[in-house]
Amino acid sequence: MRAFGLIGLLAALLIVGWLAKGQVEGFRLPRVGATASEAPPGQAPSGTPGPAGQLQQFRQQPDQALQTPRVLPDEAK
Repeated sequence: MRAFGLIGLLAALLIVGWLAKGQVEGFRLPRVGATASEAPPGQAPSGTPGPAGQLQQFRQQPDQALQTPRVLPDEAK
């Protein structure tokens, strides 16, 4: 009976590992073979921002949000 429990545990572990491997492979970023002359720094050749451009954009968003003027409601008289 213990052998069946151990075999079942190993089978479940193999299935979970196989499913996790499939999920991790789905999150891999495609490699871009661009040289410095083909694309500006921080940008992929297709025009989408690369990791450096995304990081810079992420850092600029709070500053832009603070610079946007807010409309305040008129006070009741």
